[in-house]
Amino acid sequence: MALYRKYRPQTFEEVVGQSHVTEILTKALDNQKISHAYLFAGPKGSGKTSCARIFAKGLNCETGITSKPCNECESCKLINEGHSLDVIEIDAASNRGVDEIRELRERVKYRPAQSRYKVYIIDEAHMLTREAFNALLKTLEEPPEYVVFILATTDPQKIPPTVLSRCQRFRFKKLTSDEVFQILENVCKSEGFSYQREALELIAEVSDGAVRDALNLLEQISVVDEGKVSIKTARFLLNVVEDEVILDLLKTAFADMDEAVERLAELMESGVEPMELFRTMKSLVRRSVFRNKPWPRDVALEMFRVLESYNFIMERTEFPAVALVALLNELRSKANLGTPKGGESAPLSEKNADKEKTRVAEKPQEPAAETQKENKHSEKREELANDVEAEAVKEATESESKREVSDAAATTVTAVEEKESSQDATDLQSWIENVRSEYFPLYVVLREGKARIEGDRLILSFPGLLHMYGRFMELPQVQKVLHNYGHFKVELQTEAEEKDESVLEIFKQVFPEAQIEEVKNN
Repeated sequence: MALYRKYRPQTFEEVVGQSHVTEILTKALDNQKISHAYLFAGPKGSGKTSCARIFAKGLNCETGITSKPCNECESCKLINEGHSLDVIEIDAASNRGVDEIRELRERVKYRPAQSRYKVYIIDEAHMLTREAFNALLKTLEEPPEYVVFILATTDPQKIPPTVLSRCQRFRFKKLTSDEVFQILENVCKSEGFSYQREALELIAEVSDGAVRDALNLLEQISVVDEGKVSIKTARFLLNVVEDEVILDLLKTAFADMDEAVERLAELMESGVEPMELFRTMKSLVRRSVFRNKPWPRDVALEMFRVLESYNFIMERTEFPAVALVALLNELRSKANLGTPKGGESAPLSEKNADKEKTRVAEKPQEPAAETQKENKHSEKREELANDVEAEAVKEATESESKREVSDAAATTVTAVEEKESSQDATDLQSWIENVRSEYFPLYVVLREGKARIEGDRLILSFPGLLHMYGRFMELPQVQKVLHNYGHFKVELQTEAEEKDESVLEIFKQVFPEAQIEEVKNN
């Protein structure tokens, strides 16, 4: 039997994190104040169906209506096993039509076969169609005295107001990581698993408050580890980036942005997803807020604000790797947060020497070089993205007008198109790797965008942000690299989409301001 089924709560006392719900249901049973319809709303794995079953047992236990069902009588055993004729669980996701509800209405007329109450538990109730809800309304409002409806849903906003008004509503909350960790620890002790605390903490965090998901992950890891739950296996199976990787990446970014971008590209080539890096970074910073390490709390809070501002961008952009470059740069610009108030060039405040040594080892930027880095801070910001930025700014400054820059780009494009192919089409991946060493921003765009080779033509396709990428590909420095490394004609294919101003903010940080102004005015 799966762990999440084996350790499903059988009494209200075993339900974790929902005391605000279980206390009310307990008093309702003890005082025999039973409503005809309940709505349990909350995130997945929070205990909605488990509480519904416990409530059904409390109504039908042979010892009488009670908040503490015995789990030993025939009625309780049948409900636990899912075999009770009078506790009917309906999956509304697959039985969502009006015909199914009409059949339910007909069955409601018959009295319970064995029990005191006939209990209908309708899971994923928000999946019912409008017609099905309408067919259920009258029965839901005035069912027979021996019928109780319990609707469970993860999306109460989709439940019609007419249905909501007929139910007693209970809001289940998402469990905290500590609550999930405690459940996992108890299961490990019961099952005899040897475990590392870090592994259980990781599972609890990844499960995002869903106990069912957490127990499934625990079972999977214990099978691979043969009765053990190690942090190494947990990270491998969950595809989670180790904290040390994030610390190294941030430390590199604070010291040398170009090297950090290369390191970021290597991570992605090894199979690490940009969103996974982002999530791990957020997790590490969030833990620092509470544990005061590897960064002190004030620094962690400032970093967390920056990371939170990128939530929407990372979820929506088609080019998360470019967004990560911008994020690293913004975090880098706040590297001087490590300097205590008063301007002293010293490590972030600690009260003892041992902690200070640890801080020096863990803090992404070396304290001894902090003053020197602050003196060069403005100069470093000018070198933000890579060599091409400086080149593009220089060309924009020296040109008399944006028209001259555009003409130069057009001339270069013509030269590239007229260049005869001296060899067969180069392998795309090999070609992109060559571009990487010559012009890293173009490498990032090629990897994140859509590129293909047809005969002697390199076709670059950008499905969105035409006003940005179109201008980027026309920059003289970009055309120069294409001319040197392409050995074939270049053709741009774009599909115009609505401008995404949120991603424009990323480009403002990754590319020179003068270039962005040119793009916006296009």
